[in-house]
Amino acid sequence: MIDAYRNEYKYLMKAASAELIRCRLSALMERDAHAGEKGDYFIRSIYFDDNAFSAYQDKLAGVDIRNKYRIRFYNMDASRLTLEAKRKRDRYVCKDVAPLSRAVAEKMLSGEPLTKQEADCPLLAEFATLALDGMRPSVIVDYVRTAYVYPVGDVRITLDRDLRAESYRDHNAFEDRGGVPVLENGDVILEVKFRNFLPPWIAEAISDVPKILCANSKYCNCLAVYL
Repeated sequence: MIDAYRNEYKYLMKAASAELIRCRLSALMERDAHAGEKGDYFIRSIYFDDNAFSAYQDKLAGVDIRNKYRIRFYNMDASRLTLEAKRKRDRYVCKDVAPLSRAVAEKMLSGEPLTKQEADCPLLAEFATLALDGMRPSVIVDYVRTAYVYPVGDVRITLDRDLRAESYRDHNAFEDRGGVPVLENGDVILEVKFRNFLPPWIAEAISDVPKILCANSKYCNCLAVYL
């Protein structure tokens, strides 16, 4: 499944600013499908990169066209795994997603080549080719997300907190060992995504809240802990 390209803007903010945005957006938008009773959920992503850390270096260099690959699951439920490719074209992003079995995911994490039967969709076939060229798991990225959606404009706004990094080691992808805190003083990452336009009442709800526009990459921030 391939999402359409959307505008994406990222901001760094203090916890108090994030709480104000939560209060405002709760009255304007719906929580997304992954949200639990408290309105948030845990995300784990295992990112892949090559031996030269090209995805990391391309991000730091500001390369306009780039891809990142990750295995993702929610609330530590490893029975529902996906492979994702996040594709960046200037300020536009889209996500290509394919479901994974636990067995195939473990082969990918161990560096074993996938068979043609296992690489049974374009994204998995793309990954299998990159893996043959040396792409391997590089870092585990954990955080807690609150997400809001609005159908007009295909709007999605997320608030991510408690960002933690863990060096990838064999057999630890599906274990929760705490990780290393990455953001300072409880800072929160705000991401605003929309297709063609952001409804003005939503834009107004976040416009006056203190925040810093930034090219924040959870992958780069977490990998930098170990480089």
